[in-house]
Amino acid sequence: MIIDVHVHARGKETAKEVIAALDGKGVDRAVVFAPSGNRVGAKVREHIDFIARLAKEAGGRVIPFAFIDCSYSQAAAEVERAVTEKGIKGVKIIPDRWPAWGEEALRVYAKAEELGIPILFHTGILWSWGDTSRFCRPCEFEIMMEYPKVRFAMAHIGWPWTDECLAVAGKIMYMRRGRKHDGPQAFVDLTPGTPPIYREDAIHKALTYLGDDLILYGSDSVAGRLNDVLARDKELFAKMGLPAATQEKIFSKNALAWLGEK
Repeated sequence: MIIDVHVHARGKETAKEVIAALDGKGVDRAVVFAPSGNRVGAKVREHIDFIARLAKEAGGRVIPFAFIDCSYSQAAAEVERAVTEKGIKGVKIIPDRWPAWGEEALRVYAKAEELGIPILFHTGILWSWGDTSRFCRPCEFEIMMEYPKVRFAMAHIGWPWTDECLAVAGKIMYMRRGRKHDGPQAFVDLTPGTPPIYREDAIHKALTYLGDDLILYGSDSVAGRLNDVLARDKELFAKMGLPAATQEKIFSKNALAWLGEK
């Protein structure tokens, strides 16, 4: 089974188009984010309602995530509505010009903990104009240790702060053992961001330092038009000699654990 944990919707896709795109790349299921552009609540409800409808029409192939801007004063309330009324399964968050430890963000994390849903954070350089990346460094997400029941993933291996990303995930892993918390909390999403010259080294470090239980596969695709990351990663994993059991964890088993489906 292949589960892609990092796919974006634009808001016009049909279930038929998305299923065809998944089938065309050999992907069984995908976490698909509601359209972005939710700054200060712009169209947030419309976008959540869209992704909920798409997931329902796609018959289990789409795992719907809300795209939440935590600078919006009603962000936590929208998360609750999304999950309890619309069947949303998790939240995608980009700390774009606001801190991951800000007051409204903390309310969102508390709500996610209450509802038992995972979060996927953008980490690393944010490809938008201006001073947008400073709050996307992996160390910002140490705050999640205060919400130990929230399973979260750091996307893009935090590139260019890949070592920092692995250090944060490792710290949380070891600290949780000391406090006897059950199960993993911090996952690493391999979605590119890492240019090819960095990618093999970053994945090797992730597996060597963290083991193979915390690593997720993601493509950063558009829902109706998946890219070729899966084929390239399969080729890279073969080159690296990754065992079949490790690849199975990366491509599906770890995603199920992160989503809370096992």
